Amino acid sequence: MGRSAADMNCLECHHPHASKEDNLLRELQHQPFSAGECSTCHSGGSAAPKCLACHADVLPQFQRVHTHLQGQGDSGCVKCHSPHVSSQKGLLKGVSGNVCRDCHADKLERRESALHVHPQANRCSDCHAGHGSDEPYMLRDGLAKACDSCHGEHSTFTHPIGENSIDPRTGTPMDCISCHAPCTGTAFEHNLRGGRERGLCLPCHPGY
Repeated sequence: MGRSAADMNCLECHHPHASKEDNLLRELQHQPFSAGECSTCHSGGSAAPKCLACHADVLPQFQRVHTHLQGQGDSGCVKCHSPHVSSQKGLLKGVSGNVCRDCHADKLERRESALHVHPQANRCSDCHAGHGSDEPYMLRDGLAKACDSCHGEHSTFTHPIGENSIDPRTGTPMDCISCHAPCTGTAFEHNLRGGRERGLCLPCHPGY
């Protein structure tokens, strides 16, 4: 087929153990591939415009302030999605956390050496939008909503946050990640950025 074996990842398309499909192909197949209509995608030109021509419903997600096409070039879609087959919903090339690792390896490596890690840390898509978002960090909702979806009880007794509570270290409004690091993990329980007995509080409250 004119492809170098050194550049191929066999397991991207084939399951190493078992499959209901011929040739141990992974079971979820891109429609042009399953129909043998290779020319639908392999007819010259770059990937992203071709993908969006068929998946126009996704285009508004890429018109957000922060998107995954930024800095990825026209091949952005196939960095995360398989154009052929997959075992994952949405034809992702792997489970959410592993797909994210390809571009965010530094963050995930820091997490692996952390003593305390958020229990859902590998489920990146629980909090982050895969294509685009108007929220910082490409969150699905605002930061408070993202945290409240699992930690709703904290909204009734939280440390002051928001525009009226400015972090003296950064000059920005306090929010959940002013004190917690949910993605990378930390050396302190509850993913705190410092020891809760003194180390976390004194930078903002030196008078105590």
